Amino acid sequence: MNHIKARSKKGSFYYTDALRGYRSLRRFGKHRAVSHSKFVVDKSTKHPINGIEGFRSYAKHILYYYWGVSRYHFPMYLKEIEYRFNDRKEKVFKQCLQIYFGYASP
Repeated sequence: MNHIKARSKKGSFYYTDALRGYRSLRRFGKHRAVSHSKFVVDKSTKHPINGIEGFRSYAKHILYYYWGVSRYHFPMYLKEIEYRFNDRKEKVFKQCLQIYFGYASP
């Protein structure tokens, strides 16, 4: 809990699994426990609960090839990975051609 208290702001919203040890997070902010065995979509928000886990796995896979990233540049790497993750089904090369040259091949 000391680690969480030192690295998060009071009033934060915490999503965790259903481990009993996380129940005391209510002292620091709002807490929602997600039980993977009961449902796959959060009933209140209608969002899939595995989204952040999928993004983390995707980011970890990409960052593995960089052999470490400085703290200073990490936010920019993360933004690039976020863009790749959100547009992973799109043809990024064609988008770049369109943006830079105003042309995209058919």
